[in-house]
Amino acid sequence: IECCVFDDLINLELLHLDYNKLRFLRRNIFSKMSNLKKLNLNENKLESIKNYYFTGLKSLNLLNIASNG
Repeated sequence: IECCVFDDLINLELLHLDYNKLRFLRRNIFSKMSNLKKLNLNENKLESIKNYYFTGLKSLNLLNIASNG
């Protein structure tokens, strides 16, 4: 996923990135999405989950990372 691709989506509350074969995420990729409540990253190829992926997600209450690796 390209850098800053989500920067203008500040009011987005739900983001589905499942089934995209993602191997890694860029540092602070979601940092401007302070209203995001639900993030689905399940069924990808993420080899590790880093805390800095989720910097700025102040409203996040559901994170689905099932079936990665």
